[in-house]
Amino acid sequence: MFKNYERLIKVTIVPTLDTNPYADDDVLFTATPCNNSIGIPGSTSRLHAITIIDKDNTKQAFRLLFFGDNVDVGDISEELTISDEDIDKLTAYFDVDVSDYRTIGGKAIAFFGNLDIPLNCSPAHRHTYLAAKCEAVQTHTATGLTIILWVDWAKN
Repeated sequence: MFKNYERLIKVTIVPTLDTNPYADDDVLFTATPCNNSIGIPGSTSRLHAITIIDKDNTKQAFRLLFFGDNVDVGDISEELTISDEDIDKLTAYFDVDVSDYRTIGGKAIAFFGNLDIPLNCSPAHRHTYLAAKCEAVQTHTATGLTIILWVDWAKN
């Protein structure tokens, strides 16, 4: 599945979550840097796969939001709000549904392959930013979610 890529990089994100209940449309986690997700500062990489590890086995739906720079999407566990300036930095989104998960060893795992999503960043950085919003009422532990991005540092 990952053959013929210039340089495939595994980027792991463990976002900080709130342990209080979330409502639909709440910020699940704020913009978090995906370190080294871009090969050359200010350029573009390709997102080829996403792995979601839900250690709490809650199997909740949420939307991943990819931004080219750091943005303010509001506070964790509060309704998502974003300025006109910051929404222009949105480069992609990806939906995770409850039916996407499989239980392995008491943990919920979702895997999405064969993607070809462009990710970019500001000229000063080598990382994109990832935030998420809830698609349903849910609860989590503070570090119960791990997101793994498989990106290709394409030639630029």
